[in-house]
Amino acid sequence: MSDDLEPKYRAMLTSKVKQSQANGQTTLEVYENGVKVQKDPVNTIIVFPDGTQYQEGNGQKIHSYPDGSRWSMFPDGTCSEVLLDGSTVQTNPDGTSITKEANGTQMVERPDGYSQLTNPPPPAGDGIMQVTFPDGTTQTVYPDGVKVQVSPDGTTITIYPNGDTRAGAPAIGDVHYRAPPEVVVPEEDLIRQASERKAKKAKEDAAAAQAAAEAATNAQKAALAQKAAEAAAISAAAERERVAAEADSKPALTDTAPFYMSMSYMTLKKYLKKNGVPAKEVAHCLGMYELRCLAAKYIQMNNALNGDVASVASQ
Repeated sequence: MSDDLEPKYRAMLTSKVKQSQANGQTTLEVYENGVKVQKDPVNTIIVFPDGTQYQEGNGQKIHSYPDGSRWSMFPDGTCSEVLLDGSTVQTNPDGTSITKEANGTQMVERPDGYSQLTNPPPPAGDGIMQVTFPDGTTQTVYPDGVKVQVSPDGTTITIYPNGDTRAGAPAIGDVHYRAPPEVVVPEEDLIRQASERKAKKAKEDAAAAQAAAEAATNAQKAALAQKAAEAAAISAAAERERVAAEADSKPALTDTAPFYMSMSYMTLKKYLKKNGVPAKEVAHCLGMYELRCLAAKYIQMNNALNGDVASVASQ
């Protein structure tokens, strides 16, 4: 189990045992540095002085930290993490990762290059889903069901919920909707309707007035929804700029402070690449725990050599 520990915790297990006791098949060892190790035929639990706890049993591993974050590995190889910002990261045995942010944003990434970013509905987001396929084709799915697909050669197709398609992006003024095809009324029905039209004239006029009022109301609602969607898009763009700024504002990897512990999963990935950590090593990190270990590794190497990440990575 010690192979899974971060370096500083692994080093603490080299301390001498100060006290040892047994109760049936359960043993408890207390080290001189305050570490406690409890074992029984199924589980091993290690508790460190700072409150960090490592547990292993029945093929499952759980790492719990004092800040509330947690990392788990299940018998089938699935990894699950609960991060400090409330987001969760699940990594499946096939390499698929599912990241859920605290605000409801979800990112699914597969090793074959497929990705799916789903934004939460208003007011938290715009409700838009963005899909990237392995061949480079992208598809934007709007809340009303309209899909805009862009092929690698730049060809754009708009697909409407009723099955209609349009070459290019949605038309100007088109609120992601196209009316269904007009229904053809049989001739006998037209004759019958003509004989009834005079008697229903007054009723039709009233219905027309009501329809006009409803149309005005719907137009107002559509305008408000458009403003809300634009505001949500601005908010999402601001959040992306904030994440990028957060990554840019962090100190160099030669700093010894564990600043990366407060970074989100996607921010830490950007930060490591920006500071020269090889992209291949970052890509191999399927979860936050591995990213933190990678950051700790380069900080330790850079502090030892008093150089930058790029010089360390090239060795």
